[in-house]
Amino acid sequence: MNSFPTMNRWIMIRIAHKKHSTVVLLSSLIISTGILVYTFSKRTIKKSSRLSSVVFSGLNGWGYDILVDDSVFIHQESIPAIGNRKGFPEKEQAEKAARLVLKKLENNEGLPTLSRFELEEICPSLKQHGQ
Repeated sequence: MNSFPTMNRWIMIRIAHKKHSTVVLLSSLIISTGILVYTFSKRTIKKSSRLSSVVFSGLNGWGYDILVDDSVFIHQESIPAIGNRKGFPEKEQAEKAARLVLKKLENNEGLPTLSRFELEEICPSLKQHGQ
């Protein structure tokens, strides 16, 4: 007779522990989601913002900056989407890549990433060397 109250108490403690864990997990998930939304909302570009690009020569080739209202929004020293840390071999290639990123930003195409195909169109040597 004495074991039933102890067993019921043990079950109640386990249920309370599971509820507490669920509440903590859900709270953490909600807070994390809020932080992510806040962070990405700060990185959005207003329609009234002025977009521009600047091409520069670096140690490993040409790169570009994307500016929003004269503040650096994207700093790209190397060719994106390939494994090495080399810049574009030619200034014109960096300019084409920057223009394409600007176009994606102006058209609100989500993240202004460049695909491997787009990069091979800009820089044909990527196709030839399989970089």
